[in-house]
Amino acid sequence: MLSHIKAKTIKIPSIPVYRVLESTAFKFPERPAIVHKNSYLTYSKLLNFSYHFASYLYDLIDKGDRVAINLWNCPEFAISYYGILMVGGVFVGCNPLLSNKELQYILEDSKAKVVITCKEKAEFIKEHTDIEEIIITDERTGKFTFFKDTLKKLHQEIPLDVEPKTDLAHLLYTGGTTGTPKGVMLTHYNVIANIVQGTVHNIGVEPKITNGYLQITNNPQDLTDNWEYPIRIGKERVLAISPWTHSMGITSWLNQPIAWGATIYILQRFELKTFLEMIRDYKITYVGGAPTIAARVVSYPNFEEYLGHVRLWFSGASALPEELFYKLQNAIEGVIAEGYGLTEASPAVSRNPVEKSKIRKPGSVGIPYPNTEIKIVDDNGNVVERGEVGEVVVKGPQVMKGYWNKERETKDVLRDGWLYTGDIGKIDEDGYLYIVDRKKDVIIYKGYNIYPRKIEEILYTHPAVEQCAVVGKKDPIAGEIPIAFIVLRKGIKIDEDELMDFVNKQLSYYEKIKKVKIVESLPTSGVGKILKKELRKIANKLDIN
Repeated sequence: MLSHIKAKTIKIPSIPVYRVLESTAFKFPERPAIVHKNSYLTYSKLLNFSYHFASYLYDLIDKGDRVAINLWNCPEFAISYYGILMVGGVFVGCNPLLSNKELQYILEDSKAKVVITCKEKAEFIKEHTDIEEIIITDERTGKFTFFKDTLKKLHQEIPLDVEPKTDLAHLLYTGGTTGTPKGVMLTHYNVIANIVQGTVHNIGVEPKITNGYLQITNNPQDLTDNWEYPIRIGKERVLAISPWTHSMGITSWLNQPIAWGATIYILQRFELKTFLEMIRDYKITYVGGAPTIAARVVSYPNFEEYLGHVRLWFSGASALPEELFYKLQNAIEGVIAEGYGLTEASPAVSRNPVEKSKIRKPGSVGIPYPNTEIKIVDDNGNVVERGEVGEVVVKGPQVMKGYWNKERETKDVLRDGWLYTGDIGKIDEDGYLYIVDRKKDVIIYKGYNIYPRKIEEILYTHPAVEQCAVVGKKDPIAGEIPIAFIVLRKGIKIDEDELMDFVNKQLSYYEKIKKVKIVESLPTSGVGKILKKELRKIANKLDIN
């Protein structure tokens, strides 16, 4: 059987992304939409403020102009985001963790006209870019536009009409984990498709469209204690830690909860104790993030006591080691659903089933989202047999329009309607997808392919290991040799050679790591992905005895 799977077909509505907020605000006007620190915005207030911010932008930008947000998750972010889309602007996400050089690159490459940021960054932006309008959220200085002052007028022509299938909603830059960031062009239709695909996956019911507005309801059984699907419309409490400046954050942790009428609680910066206390105290039902978060959680004393209300834990951004999966699953009454996606796919491509009665396979990233096809191909583009390893290629309505001003790079990854992801994977006999590794992370040792994730999975079974990553170090004879970087659990001491001996006993001769390096922390991107390109730089400087 060939490694080619196709999900069921659903209808994707052709509506603008801001219609998601409008639809929910009309249905649940007084329900809290966003809770931050000691204040909250109801859905009606969020919508109204978004209209006002759009009115401010109306005289500043033309349809298709780019507007950048350089903020932590906060109410001002959500207001700005929907306001941008309401006047036909294109949202450009700029993580606050970006260096000044990285921020300057994105602002200049996107040719953004307006940026919403804080005072500290505003000073740099004013001096080093040609941005026409800088709006700051933290204080009124007289030097820059103060955010609250943008909410004073309302234009009768807001919102503007957009063409969902052609007009851009997002220009989001790839994380730069393997090279220079590229601007990913996502249309309103791309984003709406992913929201609707995720909704069908998580509640089992296809949304309806009434007069252009989304109507989402549950199967009545799922509102009882004997639920099959975990998400309940108008009832969930979501903890948003993933930055909204990134594709996973803006789709999975803002737009999708908004579509469900959930209340979103914001934690701007990850701090483990606060994270767990918020889950417990606010009775959070939907939470998750990168595996780096899961690794920290299971290392906390009595972490199980904090997770009692969790109905759905989503893991994405990179592979969730099986050891972490089982520890988390045993701690919650709900389900853990690992998924797979990338910025170029808005971002979600596949996910493990969330129904209680369905099989979730640890180590797998599940089955395709509705309307999505996945196949595994060899270096010549031929589909391989089930169980064989090859490149993951994807087709679906969530796949990007292309890279911003990069025609050659677009042609490299978009071929005959298929997105070539650069990820190495396989499909099992039941149609579940497994990500083996990034194509660029595979280590070539004397002609043999070494997949770092396999070694990392073994390392995670050792009780001393909190986090780990394996990369290749250049070698004049072997080509590359595997090096392991390890963060130990708090209070534990162990010899590097002991860890190396532990893992090498479980590997083939050509896979054996040549050095273990214990470190305080691993470099990560804004969404928690381990930056292996940075580790490779360190590895190449290490002496191997």
